Amino acid sequence: MVAAETEKYVLLADVPSLVPGRPHKATIHRWISAGIVGPDGNRVRLRSTRVGGRVMVHVDDLARFLDRCNAPRDDDETPADVTRRGREAGAALEAMGF
Repeated sequence: MVAAETEKYVLLADVPSLVPGRPHKATIHRWISAGIVGPDGNRVRLRSTRVGGRVMVHVDDLARFLDRCNAPRDDDETPADVTRRGREAGAALEAMGF
């Protein structure tokens, strides 16, 4: 008999059907191997398990991964704010002679 805990695992090929937009399975593999940079700037990876040479993902790990990828930023900084700050820093360095 299979434990109820193991029934929550899905094969890598089946993960796209659980994610909005149905990303390609290569995208899921990339989330596992390289991860993505989350909104807070930290790398977020999807946890996986190998069972008999097959890659499986627990549905709770998938939910945590998606939550961390879509978490709101700690600050209300927009991309335009980041660009403006970069320009200001560049101008300040140029004024100092760098």
